Amino acid sequence: MSYKIVQLLHNNSRLSKLIDQTTKLKKLSFVFQGMLGAEFKEHCQLVKIDADQLVVLVDSSVWAMKFRYAIPDLLKDLKTQLEFKKITKIRYQIATSAKEDLATKKVKVSKMSLSPQNAELLRATAGQMKNADLRQGLERLADNFTG
Repeated sequence: MSYKIVQLLHNNSRLSKLIDQTTKLKKLSFVFQGMLGAEFKEHCQLVKIDADQLVVLVDSSVWAMKFRYAIPDLLKDLKTQLEFKKITKIRYQIATSAKEDLATKKVKVSKMSLSPQNAELLRATAGQMKNADLRQGLERLADNFTG
């Protein structure tokens, strides 16, 4: 970087602050990635650090669920690092592009396949139900089979 650009960046306090925050986040992200389990490294990215919490971007709802269950252990591991001592919470967000992909993806719904014997078992079970809603649901299930 030339001297004039560096001088310009440091003269603009907002831009300078943004560069400092970005540099800090990049360093902490490197440490964070090192603490993640191997299976999460391709799917999770540290995107924000507040006073006591991290925000992690996860690339799909499947990985978000897996990450959610890994958070308690990850928090414990992170607290061993000086940079993350004050972190008490990890939030996660699903990447917008992943949400858009899911929203635009057409899901093929296949019709349920059920043997005639299983349909008959459902009807018999429905006949023994005291709860009317459950009974009607089981009867509908049995009536809509394809065999």
